[in-house]
Amino acid sequence: MDFEAARTYQNVFLRIRGEVLVVSPGLLGTVSGSLFVRGVEGERVLDIMASSLGTSDFVREVL
Repeated sequence: MDFEAARTYQNVFLRIRGEVLVVSPGLLGTVSGSLFVRGVEGERVLDIMASSLGTSDFVREVL
């Protein structure tokens, strides 16, 4: 799944339907869970990118 596309769709949805979430606790809990997962996955992607950059720097220095 495209992480950036999912994040963009979620942001647009929250802008358009944010007022509905405030009055509906069930929906708010679901979206909160989704935002938490997005944060966790975002951190995971950043960790993978940092690791990849470190590896490429190492290989570049060796060659």
